[in-house]
Amino acid sequence: MASGPSGFFGPLPFGAVVLTDPHSLSHSQFTLTAEVAARAEKIIAAGPMSFAEMARLGDLDPLADFRGLTLAGIDLAGEDLRGVDFSGADLRSCNIRRTTIDATTRFDAALVDEEDAAFLAQNVTVAL
Repeated sequence: MASGPSGFFGPLPFGAVVLTDPHSLSHSQFTLTAEVAARAEKIIAAGPMSFAEMARLGDLDPLADFRGLTLAGIDLAGEDLRGVDFSGADLRSCNIRRTTIDATTRFDAALVDEEDAAFLAQNVTVAL
């Protein structure tokens, strides 16, 4: 465990950290580092763009930085996910069936809803 404030559990993806209130284990909060906050501001200022473009602008590698993440519940409907690797990620309730994907979108061992799994099965060029 890293040193730091009481309850510090270390970095999370994208540079966030989790702090817990040592007096109440039922409350946790995410705190963004200054670097991550600056990335978020850069993305917001750029305006509408695809998920992959947003990741690149935020200095994230769409081929590596989304592998194994828990993204359950993030609505990706309408997003262009070409060139993003979600291998091993939890994508339940993400509306994958309403996205743009191609052979460059990876879902190897990803957790998806039944409807999304059926959509992915119909797109034979996509690796499951």
